[in-house]
Order: sequence, then structure tokens, then C-alpha cells
Amino acid sequence: MDITKEVESALEEEGYVKIDSTSPSTMTTATITSPVSLADNTSSLSAGSSVNSQPVSRVTSPVQQQIRADLPSSNAPKNPTVKSPYETNLGSSSSLSTWQRQNSGQTSEDDQIGSMWSWMSSAVSAGLQTTQNLGRNIVEKTKTSVESVITTLDPEMQDYLRGRDQSINIAVTTDDSEAVEAIKDGFLQVFEHVVIQPHSSVSGIAPLPVGFSAGVKGAQHRIANLVRGKKIVEGQVIIGFEEMVCELLPGKWFGLTCLALSDPTSKLECETFSQSVHIPKLYISKAEESTPSNYNLRWSGLSYTLGEVIIGSGQAHGDWQSKLSGSSKRQILTLAARTLAGQFRDRLKACADSLMENAVVM
Repeated sequence: MDITKEVESALEEEGYVKIDSTSPSTMTTATITSPVSLADNTSSLSAGSSVNSQPVSRVTSPVQQQIRADLPSSNAPKNPTVKSPYETNLGSSSSLSTWQRQNSGQTSEDDQIGSMWSWMSSAVSAGLQTTQNLGRNIVEKTKTSVESVITTLDPEMQDYLRGRDQSINIAVTTDDSEAVEAIKDGFLQVFEHVVIQPHSSVSGIAPLPVGFSAGVKGAQHRIANLVRGKKIVEGQVIIGFEEMVCELLPGKWFGLTCLALSDPTSKLECETFSQSVHIPKLYISKAEESTPSNYNLRWSGLSYTLGEVIIGSGQAHGDWQSKLSGSSKRQILTLAARTLAGQFRDRLKACADSLMENAVVM
């Protein structure tokens, strides 16, 4: 079997092109040694040091005999190189390089075609992405412009333009417009849609509670008063509002607001306090002097609010914070309402997760 022809046939099937296979150097470099001669050459090398050694007969294959017949006897090597069948040269170096050049050229052409298609695919993908982003930006800007026009014509439409997946309906226990708007602003920073309804409610304790316990109790009493009066609709969250004073340090009094939240649907309750504002001692003394000694609610606080004492008579809901600090009443209450809204949202999420886990277990 001719191994050379089989290899050439396999190369041609793979797409290689053979340019020159008949050069004289091809025959001179193609040395094929049989396994038998491999053993003979080894024995002849081991016996080469002896002068009187007998000549070793070599058994060669027919192909090797044909090749050696073409060579001049003077050029025959005394110690031929022993090669295994796997090291047999199937052609000259020029023929082998011709096969390789054909192969490398085809690979380079394939790489160029692949690179071109890859570049075209990347360009098309980038163009589609840019078009999508441009369309999204146009839609967002159009939506924002339309909402701006609607809210300018009718400010009440701002609540209805927001998403309803995170809506909350609130009933607050005060009719102070500034406090109501501050609570609404704080909840809008957490929830997307807020509906708030103010109600006037009494606490059953002194108008100006003294101490944290009295302040929380006053806010809770106002919530209970709304519930008893059946002023709460189904699904509403109730927020109790109570201004208070507290002696946080010996001889130093501070005014702050307690916000207590109650959700009858989820049975959740939470409280928070606003930023405290230092109240000069003279205002506290004035409130104490104005409170009768036989006042039946003296155990819970004083009979005059901070607005009445600091601003003047008839100013129960006045903005006394602006007079004593660099922040307005609305700014302070907005931050407190935002804190309360965040607490309530987290409690709702934890409650929902707990219900889901219990449902999975069941």
C-alpha cells in the first residue's frame, strides 16, 4: 500500500492544493526504513568498533531498494540515519511548504469573513440599542411634559397621576392645614399615591402633654376617638398627632411632636417623634403659671399649648418652631412623617413575608 498516495488523497479532500510534487529533491529526501532494517542498523552500530567483524546483512523494503538503486554508489551513506515509519518524509520541503501556504491562506480568508460578519452584527445591535434608548427617552419626556401641564391646570390631579400599586389612605387627627400638608409630603416620599383626610379629635388629656409617655398617650387617645366616632372608612390608616414638651436635660425643656400610626386592617402600630426644639425656660414658666392649680388634667400636662404661649392667644396651631429655630414647622413634621412612613412600609413588608411563609408551610 502506498502511504504517500493515501496522505495526498486525504489532503486533497480537505481542500489543499498541491503545486509541485515531482521535483528531484522529493526522491532524494524520502527515505523509508522498514522495522526490520531498524534492528539491523542497531546491531551494525554496536559492532562498528570491531575491525574483523563480519558484514551485517540488511533487509530492506522494496521501496527502499528502489530509492537506493537510483543513488550513485559513491554517495551512499555509510551509516544511514534510522527513522521510524512515523518520521517518513512524504515530500520535499518545498512541497510541504506549498501545502501549508494553501492552508494558511484559506484560514486567513475565513477569519476575515468572520470578522466582517462580527463587526456587522455588533453595529446592528448597537444601532437597535440606541434606537430603543432614544424612544424610551422621548416617551419619558413626553409623559413628564403632559403631567406638568395637567398638574399646573389642576394641582389636585397630581395624586391621581401617580402609580396606585403603593397607595395609602390616611386619616389624621388634626385639622391644622400646615401639619396635614407636612404629613402628606413625608408619606409621598415613601408611597407613590397618598390620600389624606383631616379630622378634629380630642385626646382626653391636657392640651400640652409633658413627657414622652403623656405625648404617646395623647396621640393614641385621638386615634381611639376617631374610631369610636365612626369617622374612619375601611382601609384607612390613622395617624395621631400630638405636640408635647419634655425636660430632656435638667432645667432644659424641648418641644416636639409625637406621630402615632394605627392600621386597623393589618393590626400594625408604630410611633415616632419629630426633631426637638429647645424651649426657653420663660415660656415653660408662663405655661405653668397660666395653668390653674386645681386643673384636673394637671397630672398629664399643662392647659395651654406651645403656640398659645410662644406666639399668642388663639394660636394653638401656630408655627412656633420657626420663631425658635432655623426650621419651619412643615420642614420638621415632613421629616418625621417620612420616618414614620418608612417604618410602616417595612412593617407591612415583614408582615406580608410572614404570611407567605405560613401559607407555604400549610
